[in-house]
Amino acid sequence: MSDDSIQKRLYDRFKTAPKGRALAFLDQSGNYAWSSFGDLYGTAREYAALLSSHGVSPGDVCILIPENDEFSTRNLLAVLILGAVPVCSSPPIVRGHHSNLKEVLEYLIRKTGARAVIASDTVAPLVEDLNKKKRSTQFLFGELKPGPGELQEVEPYMPAASDVIAYQLTSGTTGFPKVCVWTQQKVLVALDGMVDAMKLRRDDICVNWTPLYHDMGLMNNFALCMVQSVPLVMLSTFSFVKDPSSWLRALSETKATITWSPNFGYSITSNWVRDDQLVGIDLSSVRAFWNAAERIHIETIEEFQHRFEPYGVKPEAMKTNFGMAENVGGATFSDPDGLFQSERIDPEILFEKSVAKTVDSPETGIPAVGVGRAYPGLTIKILSRTLKELPDGHVG
Repeated sequence: MSDDSIQKRLYDRFKTAPKGRALAFLDQSGNYAWSSFGDLYGTAREYAALLSSHGVSPGDVCILIPENDEFSTRNLLAVLILGAVPVCSSPPIVRGHHSNLKEVLEYLIRKTGARAVIASDTVAPLVEDLNKKKRSTQFLFGELKPGPGELQEVEPYMPAASDVIAYQLTSGTTGFPKVCVWTQQKVLVALDGMVDAMKLRRDDICVNWTPLYHDMGLMNNFALCMVQSVPLVMLSTFSFVKDPSSWLRALSETKATITWSPNFGYSITSNWVRDDQLVGIDLSSVRAFWNAAERIHIETIEEFQHRFEPYGVKPEAMKTNFGMAENVGGATFSDPDGLFQSERIDPEILFEKSVAKTVDSPETGIPAVGVGRAYPGLTIKILSRTLKELPDGHVG
């Protein structure tokens, strides 16, 4: 549909299921406090009006430094409702003591012409020098107050399919992060493809600890669940790393059916969680533990499944996926109803001829985990450095 957009789909969800469970966060009592779609839309729309009063308009780029909390999710939805274009950057704690957040923000402001930087108060001291430059970019920290004049209610903006919905940073693991441009059409195709490939259902419940500044957290979890009316439980990324058992408790207590993690998340959960932390845990409702975002190790998957098999984790629940920011989230998915595939590759042929040839002996060869098939409608090609199409099994 030419008038289809993320904003339209979000508005339809908020309108048709206002009392449905949308987002949950852990409260101070250790309980999951749910917000309905109606409540979520109401608070986000109010915040969109506040952003508008501070001069943010449809099409303006807004840099967000999100954490997995109510403040950040409300900000993100408000930016979308307003028709502005979000770009998320990781908070300084991820970048360590010698944070380069200031340099990243300078780059993003210069690259995108951002109208506003929106973040919590904790970020303000790190970018104080940027704020002093009196450029056209506004720095909005913490809870906002209405700007000059009366606060005007804003109507949800309905963009065209060709409009840019967001800019997304690549991981930057091998260099400075680059900016990917996501159009409405590209994002909608990706989300629809993920729904089909995962066999996502309206009765699914998702638990997510992966960060919103990463496309796994932003698209594979937050956006997908919002537009599909799938209840989403948001956990703090930092809390998970400190205590991986919090992920398992959330899955058990909410009877979640799907969840995502990079390979390292499964590894630290298998190795750091103590037996006494597993009392009362039941993971039998989880039909899909999706593994993606970095190289997947067969040993990690097997270790996780065997460790938590007594708590209900079935072999067929372990799933694999491949995706990238350039493609908007997930691109390939293993069988949603069966086992993922794996094989062993002859190392000599691989490194000498750049060809992946399987070997029969389980004692030799490099283990390779299959990441499934492309979602419906997506074509994947292997290309040489000169952009010549290569056969299956060749390194491109």
